[in-house]
Amino acid sequence: MSDVNSMLIPVRMLTQYVYCNRLAYLEWVQGEFEHNTEVVEGKHIHKTVDKKSETKPKQDEEKLHARSVTMSDRKLGLISKMDLLEVKGDIATPIEYKRGSVPKDGIIHKDHMVQVCAQGLILRANGYSCTRGMIYYAASKQRVDVIFDDITVAVTLQAIYDMKEMSKIDKIPPPLIDSPKCHRCSLVGICLPDETNALGENKIHIRKDQVRRMYPVRKDTIPVYVQEQGAYVAKSGDCINVKIDGKIVKTIRMMDVSELTVFGNVQITTQLIRELCNREIPICYMTYAGWLVGITTGQSSKKKKKKNKK
Repeated sequence: MSDVNSMLIPVRMLTQYVYCNRLAYLEWVQGEFEHNTEVVEGKHIHKTVDKKSETKPKQDEEKLHARSVTMSDRKLGLISKMDLLEVKGDIATPIEYKRGSVPKDGIIHKDHMVQVCAQGLILRANGYSCTRGMIYYAASKQRVDVIFDDITVAVTLQAIYDMKEMSKIDKIPPPLIDSPKCHRCSLVGICLPDETNALGENKIHIRKDQVRRMYPVRKDTIPVYVQEQGAYVAKSGDCINVKIDGKIVKTIRMMDVSELTVFGNVQITTQLIRELCNREIPICYMTYAGWLVGITTGQSSKKKKKKNKK
């Protein structure tokens, strides 16, 4: 493990930190890295823009596009290789390439926002005027502006500070819980979020002045039946949401459920199936007419203990 505290932090690594603290620690502090499909696709998209320009940006030129420009700022402790840089006079605009599409809600992901803003701060430190950046989404072939207002800059500076503090601590951050980010991560096989959480290494630390809630064993739990065809049953925290045509029609606490029974064409999310298995709540699959097709059950705590002893 290298002395990361004395090194400039690549802005790409800062982006990883905002996306997932544990991922950044694994890559930056422990030096772990693996390729997956998304990493390879991302490299293919960057193949053109990563070709270094023969000329460097000059302030006296009318307009210049420069690819793969590397700049740093020792005061911030950052270094970045910018995909594309547009320069007109002393005004510079960093443009970052992403493999995906523009977010459906139009809101830029926080890690993307911090990445391009950090590049803007580096440009400012090198004498350029930089008030905005852009993100180009390859899948939708669109550019989206990112304005470097006071809030965006404050969020970016806080992320820089937090990552530096994380690198000083000799303890890996806990994994995410039930996050859709994990299945897309190239380090999921090294991080092992499900296994780590299952072993109880991600326990929430409770202050002494806090009272831990205790739930007594209940005998008044009831079975839940979902018969509406096309219904969608999903996990939301400690509750089960039943959706029809995208709208939530019923919310049930899992602690109130003894079993879940679905009839015919009813979809259940993987996250909910896994959570019910962990809680040892059976799931019954029925035909449209009510004939039993199969049952999903989790391993009982007794079986788990016997398996661990072996």
